[in-house]
Amino acid sequence: MKNLTYHCFTLLIFSLFPTIHYAQCALNNAPPGEYIDISSCQYIEAPPGTYSPGGNITAPIECEPGRFSDVSGSEFCQSCPAGTFQPNSGSTECTLCPPGKSQANTGSIDCIACSPGKFADTLGSVVCTDCSEGKFQPIEGQTECLDCPKGRYQPNTGSAECLSCSSGTFASTTGSATCTDCAPGKYADTEGSEVCTDCPSGRYQPDSGSNECIGCEPGKFTSTTGSVNCTDCPVGTFQPNSESVDCINCPDGSSTSGTGAMTCDITLKLKESSFSDIIKYYPNPTNGDITFNLSKHYQLLNIEIIDIYGKKIHSKTYDNIQVFKINMSSFSNGKYIFKIWNNKKNAVFAILKQ
Repeated sequence: MKNLTYHCFTLLIFSLFPTIHYAQCALNNAPPGEYIDISSCQYIEAPPGTYSPGGNITAPIECEPGRFSDVSGSEFCQSCPAGTFQPNSGSTECTLCPPGKSQANTGSIDCIACSPGKFADTLGSVVCTDCSEGKFQPIEGQTECLDCPKGRYQPNTGSAECLSCSSGTFASTTGSATCTDCAPGKYADTEGSEVCTDCPSGRYQPDSGSNECIGCEPGKFTSTTGSVNCTDCPVGTFQPNSESVDCINCPDGSSTSGTGAMTCDITLKLKESSFSDIIKYYPNPTNGDITFNLSKHYQLLNIEIIDIYGKKIHSKTYDNIQVFKINMSSFSNGKYIFKIWNNKKNAVFAILKQ
């Protein structure tokens, strides 16, 4: 009867605690953070890198990737905090995200490379930082941003590229958030300019932010570079062309009624004009020959023909002459100055070629 009672008790123990061998250890129901070590028949704390929920567990459980346990006797593992990661199981700590990467979530097994336009320059970044204005970063996973080069700019944060300065503007330094308008008297005719260029002589620009200069109008000039306006030709000078750097003196016998003249007004005033009473010339206007009659012979006589632009187009010296002809059929239509003189007398005439 006694033996029967013993065997019944043994069967009851095994049915209640099937994982515990009665002959070796009678422990059960380990507290949280501990497990039952069968070999020593003791409660053992789960070592770092593992955990135990307690009960009849006979071995600690490794922490999963993204989690850790840094002390003995853990009931559960902790999630890696933001800014860290852990790709392995059974870990006692998490690793800080390296520069160029970040991790905003907890319990992560890796970090994320900073996207273009962002950077992370320290260990353990939770988020990547936007590149500031005037900077850019075209590559992911970087620890710094780059200054926009000269001639380019970036007004926004978090940019992967810079923008070219538009024509009429420039950026002379690196890291520009904006471009600067060219000053009056200057221009930039291409995109991405580092500096503006002075308007050349004969051209000007009164406005800022210009991509070209303006040619001086006829009757005006500028002899310097970087001009913001053109100057009227002074009285007694003229300029028939645009984009001029100077004015032309009116020929003898002509002048202008004011400044800014495109042509000279021909006058018939003579210098010491004793020839005026004796020289006859005809026809005027002419489309071919013009005849001069001096009324008597002169041993030496000089003649010059000048157009209204001050250019000498004909000159000749005559000897022992009274009457002579000049053929103007090849001349362009317009007014011409005839200067006739010797060592004592001179005269100036205006002849119209039609």
